[in-house]
Order: sequence, then structure tokens, then C-alpha cells
Amino acid sequence: MYRMAFREGQRYASINEVLGGAGDVLCACRKGKKIPCTVNCGPPVGAELMAVGTLNPVIFPGQTDKIGMAGALQGSAIDLVRAKTVDAYAIA
Repeated sequence: MYRMAFREGQRYASINEVLGGAGDVLCACRKGKKIPCTVNCGPPVGAELMAVGTLNPVIFPGQTDKIGMAGALQGSAIDLVRAKTVDAYAIA
């Protein structure tokens, strides 16, 4: 989950990547290819908290299940659905 920005005078949005994060791994795995992305407006509170938080790799080594952790934070599962326009999942 990353933050998206709409810039004045442009007809598209940009996603702000943080260097050294999971985005680097994603970009390296799909080098030269488009990366499917979904936009989730008004996600559940658990997902929102996980999106703005940072998981320290010393405490949480390797890959972490951020959607699972978001569900644990809010006390119920985060529902996912298949996106209609790209090969990805979106928060329901």
C-alpha cells in the first residue's frame, strides 16, 4: 500500500515509492513490465493504519502479511476481491 498523488494540470496520478522498501523488490521482479495496481478509496481502518505505518524489518524480518495484520488490528478479516481491469486484488 502506497500513497497516491493527483497533480494539478495532469490527467493521471502518481504513486510515491519509498526507496529501500517492498516497492524496490516489486520493481526488480517486474523490470520493464507494467505493474498492476488498484485504487482503494475509503479502505477499512485496519488497512489504513497498516498503509501509513512502517514495519521495522528487524522486528518483522522477511515478507509480512500486511492484510492479515490489518485484519488483526481491526478485529475482523479484510475482504479482498478480484479487480476488473487489471490482474490484481483490491480491498472490498
